[in-house]
Amino acid sequence: MALILNVDSDASVRSATKVLLETAGFAVEEFAKGADAVEFATHNRVDVVILHLPLSEGARVCRQLKDQPHPFAPVTVLRIPAEDWRARSWPVGGFIADALLPEDAGEAALLETVRSMVRLRSAQLEARDALGEADALRQELRRSQDDLEKLGPVEAFMKVKRAGFRPSLNLLYALAGAIENCHWADLPTEQKASLVAAAGSAEAANPIKTRWQKQVERSERGGEPKRETDDPGEPAGDGFLESPDAVEDDSQH
Repeated sequence: MALILNVDSDASVRSATKVLLETAGFAVEEFAKGADAVEFATHNRVDVVILHLPLSEGARVCRQLKDQPHPFAPVTVLRIPAEDWRARSWPVGGFIADALLPEDAGEAALLETVRSMVRLRSAQLEARDALGEADALRQELRRSQDDLEKLGPVEAFMKVKRAGFRPSLNLLYALAGAIENCHWADLPTEQKASLVAAAGSAEAANPIKTRWQKQVERSERGGEPKRETDDPGEPAGDGFLESPDAVEDDSQH
């Protein structure tokens, strides 16, 4: 529920406006002085502030509300005295209110203005959240890139293999391409060959064992017995996976 601050020095008008807004489904806090409204908005999330004050005071309170330390200040509606509205006597560009409304506008006009300002406020908050999510994603991508650069493409590739997956060499090339900010297909042939050789050396130095091999070792050490359901013919993972071309051909079927 949107929270509306109803600021009006006239007690009777302030009371009538509050009843109107609450009947329309808004939460309302009312104040007789602009300074009190500014103080409240400093410590609470406020959606819309309706100001019905002398022209100079209303303009000053608008500026104070817009200077709030929140990412988005509350939306403001300044109700202009009827004589000033008719004479267009306010300074051009002198207001920073989001909407101006003559004080003698009817209830329907006031409610429609408030509803429009609530929609504006909602759009502002959604935009703020989207910006926050985008910033968080950029930071996460930056951390991921930093981690990849520290680890290197070969070690990152081997971590994937040691986790039990069977990645194609395309992943190895893609990791190298991500570090160099290029598509893996654009890597020179010599660099691809070097990556494959380095990954082969890393696997030879620390062979990857299948689940079956690990269970056999545990059984021989007197640990967990071998399970009949395990497939002793499971590929041992020693030697490198299929070639990128083979993977691409398979993916097309």
